[in-house]
Amino acid sequence: MNSAIWKNSPKVDVGSYATNSAPRARTRWATVRGGVYYEIVDGELTSTDADGVRRLLGNGIVSVFPTTDGVFSVMPGEAASPSSGASR
Repeated sequence: MNSAIWKNSPKVDVGSYATNSAPRARTRWATVRGGVYYEIVDGELTSTDADGVRRLLGNGIVSVFPTTDGVFSVMPGEAASPSSGASR
């Protein structure tokens, strides 16, 4: 790619390896609490309220525990051991 840039070439050949990548596994988890749908897809936590408004709440999330006091999430800590974090 760099050689194409320096040569001002309109065509870039990235080789055949770019199209032969393995399919990426997706992890999913979901729960509902108080009329709000919480979903984790590949570590990205989103919520969708009763009006259909979707919000990104965080990423790098392993699991989530919505309560009446807030949303508690578990994220990987040092050496990939889970540590608890809280958000409201």
